[in-house]
Amino acid sequence: MLAKRHRKLALTTRGRQHLADPALLQATAARAWFGDGVRAELAEAAAAALLGGRLALDDLTAAVHTLAAEVFTLPHGSAPRRDDTRHFLWQWLRPGEALGFLAYRDRRRSTISLTLTGRVAARTALRERAHAPRTAPWT
Repeated sequence: MLAKRHRKLALTTRGRQHLADPALLQATAARAWFGDGVRAELAEAAAAALLGGRLALDDLTAAVHTLAAEVFTLPHGSAPRRDDTRHFLWQWLRPGEALGFLAYRDRRRSTISLTLTGRVAARTALRERAHAPRTAPWT
């Protein structure tokens, strides 16, 4: 969406299209927020849990960890620990906050909710992932 020409950054044609179409820009941001692979699978679980309402960080971690522990293994063959899941969540929560998709109830960031924009982004990303081609291990 950006091109570097010599020492200047310029919008590409695709970048101008995104700026002209807020829905396309929103969908692109939501897709980037979820990422791909394992990260996207866990992001789906986190987003689905938050669509149900505000959650304490521990409750969100527990909800996502249930999926992670049952479905994924670490490179050495063991199941992910709860700390691994929390680490992933912070990698997903920080960009979500920067994009304005998440709000925290208190300064300790212990209670999390989706903003109105975040609810739209989460639904958009979940819908796109649901309609995307299937990939292993779910085929």
